[in-house]
Amino acid sequence: DLWTSARPLWGMQIITTGVLPWLPILFLGAWGTAEETGILGAATRVSTLVIFFLVAINNILAPKFAELFTKGNMVQLKRIARRFALVTTLAASPVFLVLIFAGDVVLGIFGEEFSGGGDILAILIVGQVINTMTGSVGMLLMMTGNERAVRNGALIAAVILVGGCFALIPVYGAVGAAASSAAAVVAMNLFSVLMVRKQLSFWVIPWVR
Repeated sequence: DLWTSARPLWGMQIITTGVLPWLPILFLGAWGTAEETGILGAATRVSTLVIFFLVAINNILAPKFAELFTKGNMVQLKRIARRFALVTTLAASPVFLVLIFAGDVVLGIFGEEFSGGGDILAILIVGQVINTMTGSVGMLLMMTGNERAVRNGALIAAVILVGGCFALIPVYGAVGAAASSAAAVVAMNLFSVLMVRKQLSFWVIPWVR
């Protein structure tokens, strides 16, 4: 039972921590300039500030999701998942508004050569905004026995990322790399939302009835 649960999560973890954040930077390093690669690397790290609240809430909600699912209390499970998706979105809103509209200023903290990366940061932020708006959807699937769905979402994201990198980076450089990364994050989270709807019979996004 442990191996059945851990195996898909192992694959998911490799993709989400080893492939999605780093592959665009590696491809851009091969096909783009050192300056573009540095800006993309900095923007990628700054964009993760948006999901700070989501990560913190995930650690709190995970055992509660498992408890409610084991007890069969789907009404309360749905209520908590949807409510905290709204909470994380509202909490992160000031952060992603600043990063989208003042990205050049924020990246300029790293040096003048980074101050032109606002567009790249804004594209990455779009992906993280969707990640935040869908709430703890990945953790919800993992805590309810749907580890394979999480892994499948990560595989879909990896395919989109690789395809986007090959298609966009040679033409658009760092902007193409950022777009590929954002598209992968969006695809993974929307797939997880659909899996929650299929397996648990509710929409985790709070404004979707």
